[in-house]
Amino acid sequence: MSRDSNASLPVPTLQPPAAAGASGTFRTGAELHPRLRAQLDSLGLARAANPSAALSALLPLISTQYEQIDEERRGVVRSMQMLAAEARSFAQGLTNADAGQLRAILDHIKDVVITVTGDGAICVFNPTGEQLFGYSQAELIGVSILRLLPDLAVQGSLARGLQAFSVETDAHGRNSEPRTTQGRRKNGTLFPVEVVASPASFDRREVFVICLRDMSERLATEQALRDSEARYRTLVESAPEVIVVIDTHSGACTDANESALRFFDVPRERIGTLSLRDLLATAAASVAPPEEDPQAPRVFEWDYHRGAGVTLATEVRLMPLTGSAGLVRASITDITERKRTLAIMAGERDVFARIAADAPLSEVLAATVTLAESINPDFIVCIGRIGPEGKNFVEVIGPRLPAALRAADENGLIDVRNGSSAAAVYLGRAVLVGNVRTDPYWQRRRGLALEAGFSAAWGVPIKAAGGKVLGALTVYRAAPGKPADRDLMLIMHAARLAAVAIERCDAAEALRTSEARFRGLYESVLEGVYQFSPAGKVLAVNPAFVKLLGFGSAEEIYALPGAAALYWDPAARAVFVQELERAGEVHTAETLLRRRDGAQIVVLESARVVRNELQQVVAYEGTIADITERK
Repeated sequence: MSRDSNASLPVPTLQPPAAAGASGTFRTGAELHPRLRAQLDSLGLARAANPSAALSALLPLISTQYEQIDEERRGVVRSMQMLAAEARSFAQGLTNADAGQLRAILDHIKDVVITVTGDGAICVFNPTGEQLFGYSQAELIGVSILRLLPDLAVQGSLARGLQAFSVETDAHGRNSEPRTTQGRRKNGTLFPVEVVASPASFDRREVFVICLRDMSERLATEQALRDSEARYRTLVESAPEVIVVIDTHSGACTDANESALRFFDVPRERIGTLSLRDLLATAAASVAPPEEDPQAPRVFEWDYHRGAGVTLATEVRLMPLTGSAGLVRASITDITERKRTLAIMAGERDVFARIAADAPLSEVLAATVTLAESINPDFIVCIGRIGPEGKNFVEVIGPRLPAALRAADENGLIDVRNGSSAAAVYLGRAVLVGNVRTDPYWQRRRGLALEAGFSAAWGVPIKAAGGKVLGALTVYRAAPGKPADRDLMLIMHAARLAAVAIERCDAAEALRTSEARFRGLYESVLEGVYQFSPAGKVLAVNPAFVKLLGFGSAEEIYALPGAAALYWDPAARAVFVQELERAGEVHTAETLLRRRDGAQIVVLESARVVRNELQQVVAYEGTIADITERK
């Protein structure tokens, strides 16, 4: 602004000062400016006797004051011009050819880029920001950044906040990590953002370039991952199966769930001392997964030796941990009970198969011994079968029983002092000796048992369905003590199987004896005996029947088309059958039969109807006696 431009400014008009009274001095009241009053006092005009002379001296002073005011106004105008020039230069710096290239980059970058002045006014706002915040660029240019980032200020200072979010470089030249705060959309909703600010200079003007990224999806993903990890951890910790993580290089356990801590009996703080090299060695010797699926788990059985002679059978599923080199995850399931149950079931099937096949009794009892020993590998089992008189064991089955003990049982009497087997038979109840060394039931056989290394002997009587004692099943064990409840139940179950086998064998023997006795009667009786089917087919005849009708063998009679061929009048046979079915039985009816040579004979025939459980006729049985000579 030039000096001439002052013409447009209002200029005050000077008026002659009013007389101050008779003395002719100026008034120095409150209406005079303090600075002017001080100048008048310094010139002595306030006490001048001649007012005209005082006014002449005052005019230069006023003129000087005008000059100072004009100079101050020109300084203000020059400052405003410089600010405008800087603003134009800054705007031009963003709109020249290089700025066009920068604009293309900002339009396609995936992060929000905002440029603000030192006082927080927004200068640049890229399209990504428009999509994220919901504002257009025109709505935000010149607006404070606090509209988008309400928590940016630090202690009420926006400048401090921008400095706090600025990128810093550490001693190694690495940039500091971005900071998180809240962004606010046009609709007022808040969302988490990651912010970093960098100071920059454009045409000597300090600005901040703010890069911003929406963290909502990432935080949601991280939270979901944490929730998933928490759920997985909960599932792993509460899983009944044993889960461990093993370092394949050292064989040490690096992590385990609660089930694993109980299984291996180790506190969590000492889990690193648990070595599972034996498990890894078993895995290396097992069948590898198919080549087409290298990530498939390796499944194998592993015997864990817990100590004190206790071995647990387990099934292991081993697979590498993704993203963790050298670490594998092992899922271990105790299958001791399962294998025990399978062994018992297999033993039962074997026993029943032998019974059904009418195998020899000793063979069936040996299979029962094997079944009882499958309960626990430390058990040595024998089965003693008593004789008809019940005074001694006629047979002792037990392949693993020492010969001296077997011989003592087979040759000795059933006595309450002759060990658990004899005592169980004598008393008719289970005799569970936990310490052979001191128990009175072993008074006479104590030396034999101790010499064989047995400390416990549990005898269970084998009883028939009617309660009759058939023998005893005895379990010997090196360790002292009474059997566990589940072991005792299975031992008694094996004794019942032995009872079934012995009863079946005795019944079969009795049947064979009875059959032999009745077959002798059947073969030697003088009367002819027959059995016909309802259709008239000859099913069975005795030798007397064959001889009476003049045939050479029973097979010749069986080859006939039917029983009617043996009767002189087949119609009479039909009448006889009708009467038989009506009455159920017929006694001493005179019947005419035809011999093989065609001769007629007269017989007395007695017969009865044989029916099944459904009252259906299955056969006709009868006898014939020749009375031809008597007639």
